[in-house]
Amino acid sequence: MNLSLILAAAVPAGHEVLAAPFDWRVNRFNVFVPDVLVVPHLGSGAKRLERPPLLAVEILSPSSRQRDLALKKRAYEAAGLGWYWVVDPDAPSLTVFRLDDGRFSDVSVVAEDEPYRATDPFPVEVVPSALVRPAAPRSGSPHLPHYGIVAGEAIVGRDEEFLEGFGEL
Repeated sequence: MNLSLILAAAVPAGHEVLAAPFDWRVNRFNVFVPDVLVVPHLGSGAKRLERPPLLAVEILSPSSRQRDLALKKRAYEAAGLGWYWVVDPDAPSLTVFRLDDGRFSDVSVVAEDEPYRATDPFPVEVVPSALVRPAAPRSGSPHLPHYGIVAGEAIVGRDEEFLEGFGEL
């Protein structure tokens, strides 16, 4: 099951789900490309998000794990992102962070077949194991099944200037 489709079916009116690649300028030095964003409807022609989205989701991969759990988490926190979800497809799990008094706190960690039933930032149910099951092949399609999530790795900006206040990763 594709996380973007699950979220799109649940987002509040006036919002939309954007899958990577779509830029979010988190500060004057850095533009990140989260794997999935939930944002107020931007209209056609929008090239970049200039304010925090309602929700940002990162999907871990071996090459992005450290960046997603350290650098991006701190950057999103500093930018005022209210909700940050991290999906780990290797050990199917979902970690949910909420911004409280300027700091992320863990709201929930669910794994495998355990559902996460969100009420905020909007009602939705996500089951981690369902995110990584191969999708059924399309009728008549000779292609192999595909998985419902794909990890993105795009990051643009001058990380060294941004990282000054964050210490070692």
